[in-house]
Amino acid sequence: MKLLAQFILLFFVIFISSCSNNKQEPKIEHVQSKLYTVKQTEVTNYASFPATIISKKDINISSSPLNQFTFYLGRVDKILVNIGEHVKKGQLLVVVDPIQTQNTIEQMRQNVNQAQANLDFVKANYERYANLYKENVISKEEFEKMQMQYKTAKAQLLSAKAAYNGASSVMSYFNIRAPFDGVVANKFVDAGQVVSPMQPIISLIDPNDLEVKFYVDENSLKHITIGEKIPIVINKKTFKATISTISPKADNITHTYLVKAKIEPNEYVQAGEYAIALIPVGNKKVILVPKSCILKRAGIEGVIVVKNNIANYQMVETGHQRGNFVEILSGLEPNDKIATTNLSAINNGDVIGDR
Repeated sequence: MKLLAQFILLFFVIFISSCSNNKQEPKIEHVQSKLYTVKQTEVTNYASFPATIISKKDINISSSPLNQFTFYLGRVDKILVNIGEHVKKGQLLVVVDPIQTQNTIEQMRQNVNQAQANLDFVKANYERYANLYKENVISKEEFEKMQMQYKTAKAQLLSAKAAYNGASSVMSYFNIRAPFDGVVANKFVDAGQVVSPMQPIISLIDPNDLEVKFYVDENSLKHITIGEKIPIVINKKTFKATISTISPKADNITHTYLVKAKIEPNEYVQAGEYAIALIPVGNKKVILVPKSCILKRAGIEGVIVVKNNIANYQMVETGHQRGNFVEILSGLEPNDKIATTNLSAINNGDVIGDR
């Protein structure tokens, strides 16, 4: 039994050794690539501020304005558009069915008719009293009393007409139309829901009239002027925006100043997007590498560093994009050499020939 156990152990060792000998070593390739020598470059130093892309035309539309005539409620009958839908000026968006308004307006119309009938009656009496007064049949006091009744009746008719016209004008607000060409940004109610005056029903924006909104500190404020173009970063893409507004007064809580800059819309620049506004505040020296050299392997950004002709994937932290170059905040040192071509063919340990 002891001999059998030694035999099995020997067989196991030989098997493991065989497997170890058959293990393939990584294949070393010889790849030609143009190398770039890392160096520091003096560039504009930017202070960065969180920003938001907003539409200059961004409104919440309600069923009716709040005034002495809008004490009515309405029920949303139809919502004719969807969020994200483009609409034209004057297009019908929502229909609100008034619950009490039509009955109230009818009552006010009847009030006008009653006031008109009363005025006609009082006017006839007034004219009769005027003739009697001229003939000295009635006293001046009696005539002036009837004259006052006539003036009151006229004032009552004017008041009734004003109430009727004001209430009637509210009816137009129950058919909600787009005040300008734009896009439906949000819907705040559903069909069947009861709404009150000034309650937002739908939100509309103009996607072609955009600006960047952000706040800067007092020191950075000194470096910008109205009309100046500044970089705006959105999803790692850089665009230019023209400063249009600089608040002269700081916020009481944050002690920062509101700044707005006009930006042209495109597929990346849309209302509601988060952005970073860059304000030039001087110069600094940074490491810049061609943007095309930046790779992403296993979700990690890096470059291929070549030392003694051997390739090694080096993780880097990137900063602002400057034209076709990108700032490297960490991971590289001046005089490092990085590969710029045939990047997909290069793996760690490959031998690199500079061409």
